[in-house]
Amino acid sequence: MGGVLQKNKKSKFLEHTCQSHERSVNCCAIDKSGELILTGSDDLKAIIWSVSTGEPKRILEGHKAGLAN
Repeated sequence: MGGVLQKNKKSKFLEHTCQSHERSVNCCAIDKSGELILTGSDDLKAIIWSVSTGEPKRILEGHKAGLAN
């Protein structure tokens, strides 16, 4: 359980691979500080990720439908 955060050297964009979701990730948001990423998935989970470590800080479960936006 965890993720990998890696900066693309050519484009200088942050690339993120979610490894804690069990189905497709449909939405993603970055907080104002740039320290957290929130992802929502068809697996009925929302996950708050730490940008600095690439690890989930909190997994929010129990949604009744897949998260899309």
